[in-house]
Formats: sequence, structure tokens, C-alpha cells
Amino acid sequence: MKGLLSLLFPPKCPICGALAESADGFCPVCEDGLPKITGPRCSICAAPMGGEFAMPNCADCRGGVPYEKCFVPFSYRDGVRRAILNMKFYSRPAAFRCFARAIADEMGGFRPDCITYVPQSRKAGRERGYNHARLIACELGRLLDVPVRRVLRRIEGGEDQVGLSRSRRLTNARRLYHPAAKKRLSGTWLVVDDVITTGATMKWCCTLLRRMGCGSVYGAAVARAGLGYSGTDINKTPFPSVETAFTEGLLTPR
Repeated sequence: MKGLLSLLFPPKCPICGALAESADGFCPVCEDGLPKITGPRCSICAAPMGGEFAMPNCADCRGGVPYEKCFVPFSYRDGVRRAILNMKFYSRPAAFRCFARAIADEMGGFRPDCITYVPQSRKAGRERGYNHARLIACELGRLLDVPVRRVLRRIEGGEDQVGLSRSRRLTNARRLYHPAAKKRLSGTWLVVDDVITTGATMKWCCTLLRRMGCGSVYGAAVARAGLGYSGTDINKTPFPSVETAFTEGLLTPR
């Protein structure tokens, strides 16, 4: 049956729409052009660091962060950016399998006790029909044979993170994200998101898990934006229409 379905509905690349070798892979051309993080980067949060650095970590991580490490395979640009925008704004979540596989490869042999994900508001869930971070987390859990649990919630409304300074983003994240219930956790956990920009959301979600009892917490995301990135095109609302998105090359053909 699986072979028949593959013949009738062959997997397509979530970046360009061409035929792909598998449902969790890109086409050969896009695979070769993936913006993998190369060059100097922070060994903890994976932030790209230009130039020659004597220190292995960025100044932010040297000041202390609530996670042990963030696993991030890509830079937020080119085809990866396009696929993420397709997931978030155009109801095209096909890339979640590819992204989960890339994160699993980045993690190497690391395997947490449990996985959770950055929650979204109910309004966003109704508009999208899914939580893209949850899709990635569940597929990652399947690949690693690790359970996935919802332990965080996001309040309705609240101020958008777009355009806020680094310090205000962290303050805002504290207002937006809370424990889903009064649960005590234990063991090693992994928090999954799509993109890390300033890191405010990931920091606060990992802080909450530590407060809930986790022994150690790690983060994972599909892509990492540069330290000076504002994040305006990740959460911009309203986003371009489908017609405009095709013209601007943001939308992947079905």
C-alpha cells in the first residue's frame, strides 16, 4: 500500500516542488543548496559569529542561559526560510518531516527523555490548522523513539514579539508562555521551535521547564537567524497574499 501511494502521490520537495526521493527529504538540487550553518558559531546557542573569535560562545551565552545547548542545523535564509514561511502562513506544512530529520542528524547520538514544543495561541491554531513546532517535535519524537508531551501554554492576545528590543522580548515572553498545568517534571527534556532569533522565547520556555523540575534542558530549532536579525518577516501580519507570495518567490508550488 505504501509503495502504491508513493506512485500515485510521489513526494515533492517542500522548497521548490520538484520530485523528492522521500517524504522526509529535499530534491537533490535543494539538498545541495541548504544553508547549513558554517563558519564560527556559538557552541551553545548556534548563533553565527562573524570574524575571528577567541571565545567559543557568544556574549549572551557566556552570561548564562537555561539550556545546555541548542541543536540548529540551518541559517534562516534561502530555501529554508521559504519552507518555514510556507509552514507558518500558507498552510503548507510538508517540510516538517525534512526539518525533523535535519534536527535529528544535528543531534548526533543525543537522545532526551522527553520532547516538548513552543506552544501557539488557540487563534493561531485555528488559522493554521496545526502547530508547526508540534509537527516537527512529533516527527522528531518518532525518529528518536522519544515521547512528546505538551507541558507549556501560550496565553491569548498579548503583544507580538516583532519589533521589540532584546530585553523587551524576554519580558514579553514571560507574559506569553506559562506551564500548561501544575506538573512536576524530571529527566532531560528538549524544547522544539522553528526559528531562534534573539532566543528570548527559547530561553523562557527552557526556564519554565527547569522550574518544573527538569534535570537538564536542551533546545532545538530548524534555523538560527543572525544576532542582529529583527525577525520581522517571520511573524509579519498580515502576510502577502498567495498571488503576491508566488510573485515574490515565497510560495512553493504544490
